[in-house]
Amino acid sequence: MVGGAQPNSQSQQDQTSLHARVEALCADIEEHNALLRLARDRRLSPQRVALFLYNTEQLIRRTPEHISRAITVATDKRLDFLLPYLAHSAKEEVDHHKWAERDQTVLSGVHGEATVFLLPAMKRLMQWLQATIDGDPVLLLAYILFVEYLTVRVGPGFVAAAQESGVPVQALTVISNHVTLDKDHVRGDFAVADKISASYPRYAKSFEETAATAAEFYSCFLTEVATFPVQE
Repeated sequence: MVGGAQPNSQSQQDQTSLHARVEALCADIEEHNALLRLARDRRLSPQRVALFLYNTEQLIRRTPEHISRAITVATDKRLDFLLPYLAHSAKEEVDHHKWAERDQTVLSGVHGEATVFLLPAMKRLMQWLQATIDGDPVLLLAYILFVEYLTVRVGPGFVAAAQESGVPVQALTVISNHVTLDKDHVRGDFAVADKISASYPRYAKSFEETAATAAEFYSCFLTEVATFPVQE
């Protein structure tokens, strides 16, 4: 197992259907995804880590834009119950892309400049995310919840495996910092989702479906990091 401990968002007895679904999605990625298999086998090359970091930077760089767009759409659609969550998230996500920028600088200083580019799967993920926000910004919560849960679950093992493959820990702060932050976020994410589902039952199924779609897109991204032709 790459990740290790599961996020302590709820007790087993109190797990909601959404929690169980997200946990199952993340467990499947942890076990079967090609990039995480490379990590388990300690076969992560610095070039593939650089590709992961660059694409992660591009995704995180757009997070404030995504949240801002969600606030605009939620306001237009009078989804006032979502606005406090989005406002809080906006404050939490400022400048996180700079961690990935610094990580790439550290990595290139040790292993030289790698050829990096925006992967097709990352383009598709960002396009889907934008369309999801425009369609119903409430569903952004399910995406955020999934990504944070996955980060907490597999992040520590991925960092350890990358270190054993020659990547300095100082080049992995975008992962380790998010693991630390997202441990606190996960519990709050589930609480907000449960509250919304209780008040607006139609979202219970929509949250699960959106989390599953997010998992599909994100897993495809990780797979491309592991398999896209690069100079190693």
